[in-house]
Amino acid sequence: MSSQPASATAAPAAAPATTAPATEERGTAMVGKDVSTETVPGGNLMIASYIIVWVIVLLFIVRVFQRQNEVGKKLAELESDLSKRGARPER
Repeated sequence: MSSQPASATAAPAAAPATTAPATEERGTAMVGKDVSTETVPGGNLMIASYIIVWVIVLLFIVRVFQRQNEVGKKLAELESDLSKRGARPER
């Protein structure tokens, strides 16, 4: 047998025991953010974003109706021009 102690022939540990718990704790611990410094709560931001989206949608709908009326007026004008010239519009 050899005269070396058993601990000398054993494989060295991969990482020191003092850093392993800190790494595990840092990776798995859920630490909340201090929200007392926030100036705008999330609920108010959500309500504001919904209002902005609905205003944009309503403005789009109003603009579509305006364009539809303009096209209708232009179509009526073109039909009247055609009838003055004696041509009959096809429908």
